[in-house]
Amino acid sequence: MLVWVVVFAVLGAMAPKLGDELTSGGFEIRGSDSQRVPQITRTEFSAEYASGLSAVIETHAGTADPAEAIRAATERVRRVALRYPELVRAVDPVRIAPNGKVGVVLIGLHRTLDEVLRKADPILNDLAATTGQGTDIRITGGAAVFRDFDAVNERDLRRSELIQVPLVLAILLIVVGSVLAAGLPLLASAVAMITTLGALWFAARSIDLTIYVKNIVPLIGIGVSVDYSLFIVTRYREALRRTDDPFSSTMEAIDTAGRAVVFAGITVMISLLGLFIMGLSFVRGLAVAGATGVLVMMVASITLLPALLGFTGTRIHTTTRAAATAVALVVVCGIVGVIVDNLGPLLGIG
Repeated sequence: MLVWVVVFAVLGAMAPKLGDELTSGGFEIRGSDSQRVPQITRTEFSAEYASGLSAVIETHAGTADPAEAIRAATERVRRVALRYPELVRAVDPVRIAPNGKVGVVLIGLHRTLDEVLRKADPILNDLAATTGQGTDIRITGGAAVFRDFDAVNERDLRRSELIQVPLVLAILLIVVGSVLAAGLPLLASAVAMITTLGALWFAARSIDLTIYVKNIVPLIGIGVSVDYSLFIVTRYREALRRTDDPFSSTMEAIDTAGRAVVFAGITVMISLLGLFIMGLSFVRGLAVAGATGVLVMMVASITLLPALLGFTGTRIHTTTRAAATAVALVVVCGIVGVIVDNLGPLLGIG
């Protein structure tokens, strides 16, 4: 238990910083034909850009001179874009729609999408800030789309966490009939998940890890950890009913269910690491995150969980009124959180 306290304290402190080390790219296979073709095109045809952004300029209704407003907005976009010579190769002249109220400016970049994604935030923020003076300016293109997708992903991740924990807790309580027996797998899962994210912070400083590792760890981790922990808790309770001895029951649970957990965990890790064959750094990041998560969850199930069982002893069969109330509050808070997250903007409270 002491070892877990130290490990959790160290890695848990690193877990919130993981997002700063993750990358949005990783969709290109180095040395592949799909990567060589754009390189050859840029070499042979100098007007071709490695990637690009587009500024869509739309004038407000009632603007006296839409063409002049578009030209002024284009100049603002051009000045901002050229502040980033490490990314921007050229800014093309504006193309105005036949109605004269909408214009599109292509910003040519001499970096690939993977390279741009690592440095896109400052230029995208500055370009978005050029809106005004009778125009709305919206930025699109590969880097802008991926950044918006990442923002949606972060929001959906928070929403899924609001749903997962109360739902899993309620299901476990129905299945095992005891708050302690239902809560211990979730507690072990939470500790293992935070520890995994902290361990991945160190890994991300050496290798490229995609931002989606924050999705894959809860996705695989909650299922695997609850599953493995439930094996051991169930076997512990069965042994405890026969012997009424917490220590011998714990040893029996580890010796039986623990063996199955180790075998299953190693099998899942090998399967996940097989994703390295694909050659995409994006997929390799998912493989590393998934395998690391399964490893930590497996170790927590056969070390941390038995230690927690030792503290609970024979009380694992009982449920107090206070414990039942706490579970009910968690479930209600989860439901309220989901409702607010979905309907809050419509009701003006979120």
